[in-house]
Amino acid sequence: MPLWRNVLARFRFRTIETEIFLSTTHVRPGDVVRGAIRIRNITHRLIYLSEVALVLKTQYEHLPNRSFAELKQIHLPIDTTFEPHEIIEYPFEFLLEDSFPSTLGSPILIEVLIGNQHGYVIEHAPDKSLQVPASDNVTKILSALESLGFHRFEVRNIKIQAGTERYPFIQRYSYLPEEEWSRRFDVLNVFFTETREHVQMHTAAEHRHESSSPIERRFTLDELDGKIEEIGTKIADELQKIRFNHSEEVSSSHE
Repeated sequence: MPLWRNVLARFRFRTIETEIFLSTTHVRPGDVVRGAIRIRNITHRLIYLSEVALVLKTQYEHLPNRSFAELKQIHLPIDTTFEPHEIIEYPFEFLLEDSFPSTLGSPILIEVLIGNQHGYVIEHAPDKSLQVPASDNVTKILSALESLGFHRFEVRNIKIQAGTERYPFIQRYSYLPEEEWSRRFDVLNVFFTETREHVQMHTAAEHRHESSSPIERRFTLDELDGKIEEIGTKIADELQKIRFNHSEEVSSSHE
């Protein structure tokens, strides 16, 4: 068994002691996460475990409260009886999908589901156990936005209506405009939906306490293979289409 560098959690489930190890806490969408869970019988008698699963969750805004969304569940092949003071390590690995949400909006919580003959108990590992950036394709678009003079000040997980989306929330990236864009917008909000073929960019702006109608731009993977400056030019063309009720006033002041 490899010597894992990061011990992420230690907690007690009645008669056992459990530790979670990861080879690294910094991963990217599309990466394979590898680690191990160590289970020790801390009693003087036999104990039986029927199931152990890792559940990755994160929080999102579900006004007036916050709710948890399950991102992924990994079941470990455990169905055994532990001798007194016996220690067993179970390796695991799982894939983070390309569209896996980043931890910019909220930390990822690792829950451990443990089952025995009496049922199930859920335990919690510490927050911020994984650090996940935005996907490579989204990161290119975000870099292009920054090259245009937009400064990101927050990322939030926002509830969306039930549909075909994988998760019940979407990540909203909010930017403060600089340079000439500050005369058009006070805040720029950007959302993304990803598939294997493209990235859909949804954009809306705020100006003088008014919100614009949203616009959308679909970036193909070929477009995202281009230079950041080229992506930025395409984004700038789209941002010119944003309109408010007072669009004429804004346009004239921009000129």
